[in-house]
Amino acid sequence: MFTIKYIIILSLSICVSVRCRYNKSFAYVGFSKHEVGKDLEQFTKNQKSIKSYVIGDTMILISEITNSPFEMIFLFKNDTCYYQEFKVFCSPCADKFTKDILEDKVYKFKSIDGTNYVSIANPKIVMRLGTSKRDTTSCNIIKINMSSKAALPAK
Repeated sequence: MFTIKYIIILSLSICVSVRCRYNKSFAYVGFSKHEVGKDLEQFTKNQKSIKSYVIGDTMILISEITNSPFEMIFLFKNDTCYYQEFKVFCSPCADKFTKDILEDKVYKFKSIDGTNYVSIANPKIVMRLGTSKRDTTSCNIIKINMSSKAALPAK
C-alpha cells in the first residue's frame, strides 16, 4: 500500500501557440531525491495546473494544461534517481525537451540509432525516445534510466 507523504498543487504553462516556455533540461538520473525535488519545486513555483505527488521513492508531476499536457515520473533508490520518464503530448515541447537533454553537458548523450542514446559521461545511463497513442492524441515518450552495467564497453 502506498502512503502519500505530501501533495502539492502546482501549475506550469509550457506550450503556448506551439512555443515551449521553459529553459532547462529535465534530466535528473543520478541526482539525489532532494536535488530533484528542490529543482522541480522551484520550476513549478506559484503555478496551479500541475499536480505533484511524492509517494515513497516516487515523484510524479501531472500537467492539467489542456493544450499541452505532460506527465513526469521519477523513481529513486537509495536516495538517487535511477529512472525517469516523460510523456509529452505537445510535439514542439517534446522536441525541445529532447534537444535540451541531448545538449546537457552532465550526460553528453551519444546516439546509438536515433532512438537509443548512451551517456558518454556515465555509460550506465541510457535514454530511449518513443511515441504512443493516448485516446486520439499522440504522445512522445522520453525515458532515461541508470542500469547496473554499462550500455557500451569502456574505451
